This record gives sequence, C-alpha cells and structure tokens, in this order.
Amino acid sequence: MSDLDTGKEMSAGFINVDLDVESKHPLDYFAVQMEMGSEVVVLYCGANGGRGYLARLECADGGDTCEPDSIINRFCGFIEELDERARAEWDAASMKSFDLGFEVVGGNRSYQCPVRADTMSRLVALGGALAISIYHHGDG
Repeated sequence: MSDLDTGKEMSAGFINVDLDVESKHPLDYFAVQMEMGSEVVVLYCGANGGRGYLARLECADGGDTCEPDSIINRFCGFIEELDERARAEWDAASMKSFDLGFEVVGGNRSYQCPVRADTMSRLVALGGALAISIYHHGDG
C-alpha cells in the first residue's frame, strides 16, 4: 500500500543535479576536463553495461543558492568553456541529461523549483535534456 493509499501526506525536497552523459565513445577526456579547475565531481566514468560509455557528474558545491536553476547554469558554463577535444566528446554524446534529484519523505509540505526559460534555452542549445529523479525515503 502506498503512502497515498494510507492517507499519509508526503513532502519533497531538492537534493542535487547530476549530469549524465552517454556516448558510443569513451568520455574520459571530457570528464577530466570538466573536473579540472571547477567544482565538478566525476561520480562515474566508464563502460555502460554494453551500451557504450557513461559519465555521471555533479557539482561539488551547489553555490550560494544550491537550487536546480543555478546548478544547471554552472554546468552549462563549464561545458561552454571546454577545450575543443572535450567539447567534441560532449557534442558526439547521444544523451546529455541534467537530472534533478528530489527526496520524498513523510510530511505535509510541497516543493517547487522553477527552471527559468533562459536556463532551459541554454541547456537546449548545448543539446541537453532535463530529467527528474525522485527518491522515496520512508519515515519509519
């Protein structure tokens, strides 16, 4: 029985933005360039279960506001500043997903996190997509 079925109220909160990049070709150089000198952490870079290669990154620090819009803009800035080789790996990738992570727990509040139109335009200009992951954590 779900929390909705039992009448429990649920709340959500923002966790982070992961950048997931999939390609037919290795993404090692791209991942290293994203990590060097910036606030990006490479969570994983390597084979993707027979489906090519995956690089999963996140911003180590959400910045002053630590909200999806600002983190997406920070990722976009890092990508826009990549050297030619790293940018070629990014451009050749088949999937570039800015994945907004949320945690849902028992409670009674809602959460809204708008992503501005100019941020979406920037993301789309880089060939990116927006994804949402929701993680449920029971309260007992």
